[in-house]
Amino acid sequence: LMDSTPDWVFAKDLEHRFLFVNRSFARALGFAPEDMIGRRDDELACTGGGDDDAASLHSRVHGEDRRSFAGEIAHTRYDGVTLADGTRRVFDTVKSPLRDEKRMSTRCGSHQRICGPTGETASQLP
Repeated sequence: LMDSTPDWVFAKDLEHRFLFVNRSFARALGFAPEDMIGRRDDELACTGGGDDDAASLHSRVHGEDRRSFAGEIAHTRYDGVTLADGTRRVFDTVKSPLRDEKRMSTRCGSHQRICGPTGETASQLP
């Protein structure tokens, strides 16, 4: 099911390592899904949209991740990314904590995993 969507779907742990990525996400970054598992998101070749460099992008992304690890749903509209090949894309990203089957945290007050479906909203930055 996750590989049938053109949207990017992923799950990360507290260290920002990918636990799951679908084919669309991996393909866009030039990887096979299995080659991204266990890698940190800041090891991948992307930069933010506009004037953001890779460090700014990852600082922003990790801030959103921390909010989700704390139990919030982080929604970012117009999330601009420049891929390694220079392609600029804009996404609508929603990150939320992954809970166990009882919807309880597996650690006191925090979550060990988050997931983020990301849908493209435009092919160019506004």
